[in-house]
Amino acid sequence: MKGVIFSAKGKNTFSNKQLNLLTSLSEITFYEVKSQLDSQKLFEVIQDNDFAALTPRSYSRLSKEQIQALRLKAIHLPTTGIHWFEPERFNNIDISFVPNFSSIACAEFTWSLILLMIRSHQSFLSSYNLDLHASKPGIELAGKTLGIWGLGNIGKRVAKYANCFEMEVLGYDKENKEINGVKQVSLEEMLEKSDIITIHIPINKSNHKIINKEIIDKLKEKTVLINTSRPKLMDYKALEEGLKNSKLKAVAIDKGYETQDKFRHLLKYDNFVLTPHISWYTRESIEREINGWFENIYSWLAGKPINIYNGQYY
Repeated sequence: MKGVIFSAKGKNTFSNKQLNLLTSLSEITFYEVKSQLDSQKLFEVIQDNDFAALTPRSYSRLSKEQIQALRLKAIHLPTTGIHWFEPERFNNIDISFVPNFSSIACAEFTWSLILLMIRSHQSFLSSYNLDLHASKPGIELAGKTLGIWGLGNIGKRVAKYANCFEMEVLGYDKENKEINGVKQVSLEEMLEKSDIITIHIPINKSNHKIINKEIIDKLKEKTVLINTSRPKLMDYKALEEGLKNSKLKAVAIDKGYETQDKFRHLLKYDNFVLTPHISWYTRESIEREINGWFENIYSWLAGKPINIYNGQYY
C-alpha cells in the first residue's frame, strides 16, 4: 500500500505514535504544502498512489481526464465540510471526512458575532476611534427570541448558550428533535417571530441561495442574521436589499471557502461583518481535526473504513 499526505507541517502534523502506526501499514510520502498546487502538479504527485490525504490548501480542481487516470482507492479530507472538493466527481473512490471536530468552536464564534452585532460594535472596532459615540443604542438579549435554523451539533449548542441569556429559542429542522429549552416550529414561524436568526445547516446542490428575497421578506423588521455555516446558502443580492430597506438590522458571515470579492458590494455597509474562515479555528478544534484525520486514514489502511462520504454534504 502506497500513499501521500499533504499538509502545511509535513510529518510534524502527526504525533510520533500516529506516524509509527501509519507507516506500519503503508509506504507514505509526506508533502509539505506552503501554497496551493496547480492541478497538473497535484495530479503528478498523487496519480500512482493507493490513497491521498488532501487539504483545501493543497487541492486544485482536477479535470475529468485526470480523475479517470488516477488509481487512487481513497482520498482522506481533514474537514467536516467537503463541498469544496466536489466528492461526487470521484466515482469508486472512498472519500473520508472528519465530522463534528469544530462544533464547540463554531457555536462559540456564533455567539461572539451575535454579541458584536446587537451592539453595533463592529463600527468602533473597524475605525479604532475610541472617541466615537454610538448614534443608535444596541439591544439586550434577555426576553428576545433567537431562531436557530438547523438543530445539529452546532445548533443545539447555540441554543444551550441562549438559555443562559434568558432568551426564548425557536428552532427549525427537517427532523423532529427534542432539545431542552428549544421550541421546534415551522420555518415560517421561526422567520416571523425571531429577533436574531443563526444558520447551521449543511449545504447541498438543492439549497444554494436558500436564504433569498422570499425568506428575507418574511423576517421581522430589523432582524439580526448570523451565518457561520456556508455562505453559498445566501443570496447576496437579497442580503443587500434587506440591509438597504432595514429589514435586516445587521448581517454577519464567516466566508468559508468563498473569495472576498464575492462580498465587495456588502462590505460598504457598516452593519455587515465578514470574517475569514475562522469560526472553527481554535487549538482544541485543530487537535480534534488532526486526530480525526489520523483515525480515518489508519482505519482505512486497516481495512475498517470510517466516516466515508455517502452523498450528503456537511
